[in-house]
Amino acid sequence: MLNKSILLNLRMVKSDMGTAVGLMIICAVLYMFASGSIFFPGGTVVLLATLLVYIIFYIKVVNKICFRSFFDDEGSMYMTLPISAKETVLGKILTIAGFSTFMQVLLIAGMMLFLFFTGVSTDSLLSSLAAELPPLDESRLETSIAFGLMPISVFASCLFSAALILTVFLKLGLQKKKLLPCWIIYFIISKAVTFVIEQIGKLFEDISLGIVLDEMIGILFFLVITSLLVKYCVKNLEERYDV
Repeated sequence: MLNKSILLNLRMVKSDMGTAVGLMIICAVLYMFASGSIFFPGGTVVLLATLLVYIIFYIKVVNKICFRSFFDDEGSMYMTLPISAKETVLGKILTIAGFSTFMQVLLIAGMMLFLFFTGVSTDSLLSSLAAELPPLDESRLETSIAFGLMPISVFASCLFSAALILTVFLKLGLQKKKLLPCWIIYFIISKAVTFVIEQIGKLFEDISLGIVLDEMIGILFFLVITSLLVKYCVKNLEERYDV
């Protein structure tokens, strides 16, 4: 039934997702016509527009999935569906995380198009990055593994973000039914967790395979916290709706 839970959430936000993806693609195409550098007028305007689209529609999608289906008029109907509390929670988290990951991929793709169509030499860019690496095969292998883990790290981070915002909505939304306090608390907690992970990563900077360990610990940290948040959300729903 998990797939039905995901499909239900997708139907709820399909118009917003479609609009967001369309606007992101348009922004990616506009990168082709941006002049100069990404840090100068043409590129900056498009980059800011892309980030704005991502933020606005991420908030809209989360508000519908995490707020309206629980605390709005749709909540009572939604929770009468033959879907368990665990499937409900996982469906919402996976839907939000998948949407966020896909939007980030589009954002990166747009930047790559900008570099390609503005004539920025990728050879010089790669050479400058390679020059910063120690001249050891192990270090280059370490960096390659770390880059390979980045997609997993991004998705794990998106899972954590989705689980955290759902937890905050379930904890505060029932009493206040106001979105702004939920988002403020979410932002503070997510920044605090990210800071802790960065500080833990610094402990491995001078260790062999330190970059890889940093990525792996970050992934593990996000997954552990996500699993704990999922358990809390499931318990909260079971107690509230007796499912």
